[in-house]
Amino acid sequence: MEIFTFLPSTNLFVFFGIIYILVSIIGFIRSRTNIILILVSLEIHFLSYHLILVSSSIILNDMSGIVFSLFCLTVAGAEVAIGLALIILFYRSNRVVGVNYLNRLKG
Repeated sequence: MEIFTFLPSTNLFVFFGIIYILVSIIGFIRSRTNIILILVSLEIHFLSYHLILVSSSIILNDMSGIVFSLFCLTVAGAEVAIGLALIILFYRSNRVVGVNYLNRLKG
């Protein structure tokens, strides 16, 4: 018995996942100086991996990949919240957000 019969083609999700991975790699390479854009590109990268994981779980008709992806997404959301809080604290103390200025954290 198939659980997921409402999706017309899950290969499309895998294709878009690969496109999102390429977009995030290009964004990561192009924004080497801005911390916020690097963080957004990294989050797009993680989300594209989860899209591929969920779509392959649907293809294999297995719920464990979807549950694992849900747990990983909650951890990734917490990591992004902590990362943005650290960036905000760094901006408040130095009035600049850039990778070149991270050496000021040495103390």
